[in-house]
Order: sequence, then C-alpha cells, then structure tokens
Amino acid sequence: MRPCREDVETIRQSLEPGDGLCLLLGVTPEFTNLPTRLVAIDNSAAMIRALWPGNRPGRNVVRGDWLDLPFAASCFDAIIGDGSLTLLSYPLQYERPFAQLSRLLKPGGKILIRFFASPEAGETCAEVCQEALRGRIAGFHAFKWRLSMAVAAESHSPNISVADTHAAFNRLLPDRKRLAAATGWSHEAIATIDLYRGSAARYSYPALAQLRRVFAQRFRETGLTQGSYELAERCPILILEPRE
Repeated sequence: MRPCREDVETIRQSLEPGDGLCLLLGVTPEFTNLPTRLVAIDNSAAMIRALWPGNRPGRNVVRGDWLDLPFAASCFDAIIGDGSLTLLSYPLQYERPFAQLSRLLKPGGKILIRFFASPEAGETCAEVCQEALRGRIAGFHAFKWRLSMAVAAESHSPNISVADTHAAFNRLLPDRKRLAAATGWSHEAIATIDLYRGSAARYSYPALAQLRRVFAQRFRETGLTQGSYELAERCPILILEPRE
C-alpha cells in the first residue's frame, strides 16, 4: 500500500509553487523530490539508511521523534506524509503530533497526509477471508490491510497488534495452496504475512470520523482526495489548514 502515482500527483499539485520549506514525516521515497526545499524526519536510523536518497542542498534528513519535533515555531510552509500516524496509538498519541504540527506551520501553511482509515461499518475477519476465497480482492497487500482493519473492528479498538493479523490469517486460512489457487496470488506474496509473526509492532486504524475529532480543534479540513486503486477509499489524502 505504498503511495502510487495518483497519490504523488495529488501531493505535488496541492503544494504551493516556489521555494517554501516543506517537512516530510518519515522518509517516503516517493515524496522526497516533490518540493524544492525539504526536511524529512524519522526516528529510525535503519529506515533512513534504507530509504533516504541522500542529503543535498535544499534536501536534508533529521533523526527525531514526531511526538517532540525539534524545529522552531512557524518554520514550515507545508507538511506532508504517508501513513505517518499508523504506528502511533489512537487517540492520545495522535493528539500530540497535531499540536506539534500546529506550532510548526507558518500562517497560511497546509498539511497533506495520506491516512489509513477504517470503514465506518467494519468487516469481520471471516468476511474478509471469504471475500478473498471468492476472488473479490485483487491484491494480497490490500487483503492484509483489510484483514488488519477487521481485527481492529472485532476488538472494538482502532489499535491492534500486528501479530494478531498473522494469527487471524493462520486460523481462518490455514491452506495456503487453496488460497493461492482461488486468488491467483503467488506463494511468495502470501508468505509476506509471516513478517507479522510474533511482531511487537502495533498499528492504528481510526475511522475518518474519529480522526477528524482529533484535529478539528486546531485544523480545518479543506480537501479530501482518494485514488482509483484498490482500497483507495481507505487511504484518503486530507488537506488541513490551521484554524484562525
């Protein structure tokens, strides 16, 4: 579920032309060349080594925490990101970044972030697996996201353990050959679910209404777009501007 060409173009077209300074939350390679002047921040040295294309005049990376952003007030014209809050716990850890971003934006600045949002009417894990066996889910990675969101829906919490997605998959779809035959997915793609086995990572998938409640006090929503790819309705790009 990496950003595709549609997502990149949406961000590109929404950024103001000129030499404004942009903050990138994370080191998403697809976004690093969008603005002329960019600072990226990520707390993982491994991610920076793996994904950052290298510093150059006007493009730099900082290792730091999104919950305590090490920048002066009103220093950025725009802030962009992709799935940037998914590794945080909803709602408390969502509130702090929005407070931080409000401090960092210049007057008239904007935030453009692609969020991963659960549907208002959640699915069950069994329903998602049956959809897969009926050939109604095109890609395995879209299936993984749907299954993770179904785990969240069944737990009645936006926050999930990644390992629980692996457990649900093994419980409901133990026959991987049958799954491959029914879907056309390769065994290699299906095996990527095993990266979740025993993982300590946690994801959060608030519904759009829940997300809006977090930022509504500080920001107004001036735009929402989504692509045409599978599951794009659960990956909206929100455009936010500070309230006066």
